[in-house]
Amino acid sequence: MNKILFIVYMIIFSLSSYACGDIIKISPNVCKQGINQPLNGDFAVFVFCDDGLGTQIGIILTKPGVGKIEQNTDWSITNRFWQEGLFMTDVIDITWSHSKNYLYVTTSEVYSDGSFYELDLRKRIAKKVIDRKKNNLNK
Repeated sequence: MNKILFIVYMIIFSLSSYACGDIIKISPNVCKQGINQPLNGDFAVFVFCDDGLGTQIGIILTKPGVGKIEQNTDWSITNRFWQEGLFMTDVIDITWSHSKNYLYVTTSEVYSDGSFYELDLRKRIAKKVIDRKKNNLNK
C-alpha cells in the first residue's frame, strides 16, 4: 500500500471517535477466511481469502427475523448478503464503527482502486472517503 495513503488512514483512525477497535488486517499474507462480526452487531463480514487474487469481502445481515431495516434498501429476510463494488474487492483491512452499523475498508490498487471507504451498512451505501487517484496518492 502506498505509504501516504497508509499514514492518512492511520491518522483518521487514531483521531476518530468512530472506530470501534483495532484495524483488522485481511490482506492475502495474513488473511483468515470466515466470518468477522462485532459483539452484539447486526452485521458481519465474510472474508474470502483468494490468495493471488486478493481478499474479497461480503456483508451479511445476521439479525434474525428482520423486515425492511431502512427505507429504499434491499435488506430483508430473503436478501441478507451484499457484495458489489470496488470496496468489496482486494481488501487490505477493515474496522468497525462503535455503532457497528458502519464498516471502514481500505482496498489495494492491484484489483481494486486503492481507496478508503465508509460503508453505511443499514442503508447499503458506500462512500469513498479517500480517493487515491483524485488525491494523487499513486506514488
